[in-house]
Amino acid sequence: MAIHPTLVDVWRDLRNLTNFSAWCKMYPQSVTADQVRYFRVKHNHIEHTLIQLGNEQVIPILPQTPFQEPCRLATRLFVNSVLFKYSPSNPRTRLLITSLKSNLEASMHLPVKIAAHGRAIFWVLAMGSLCSAEQVERPWFALHLAKVGKALDVSSWDAAKEVLLGCFYLEGSASESLQRSWAEAQLIGDIVGG
Repeated sequence: MAIHPTLVDVWRDLRNLTNFSAWCKMYPQSVTADQVRYFRVKHNHIEHTLIQLGNEQVIPILPQTPFQEPCRLATRLFVNSVLFKYSPSNPRTRLLITSLKSNLEASMHLPVKIAAHGRAIFWVLAMGSLCSAEQVERPWFALHLAKVGKALDVSSWDAAKEVLLGCFYLEGSASESLQRSWAEAQLIGDIVGG
């Protein structure tokens, strides 16, 4: 699947920002005021770009990227929930979760889309499942994550992690929470499927 080059740039910047954030947490005594300002400016730039990507008049969606909007929303969820630790009940997070679910319900026909966009759909659903903890949307994301995982022959956390690493995921960022989300998805998939 071709992703808009601007979103690919955002993922690169976000990877660098997330690694920088982890470094700051490990060595807080070494963080300077300029580095804090850099972090804030970079975060604002990423958020602004992600918002612009949602406006076709500013950054046109390329014809070959029909799955861009769910990727954009899932990336915003990652920024707000993983990097900045907003809770799932935070109004901003709630808006993103409900928007992502609505967008997926309206545009995604799983059997058709999995063949072409399976790995990206898996990542988007994993972000939705992770960020909707204790929310009404969580079972929907977990169930669809299990279905896509089954279609992709993903049966373990290691296999799930490989798919996530192939999209946008950093080993240390919310790893335990994502692992719990995947275990919950597998459990729901087993109950519904079997």
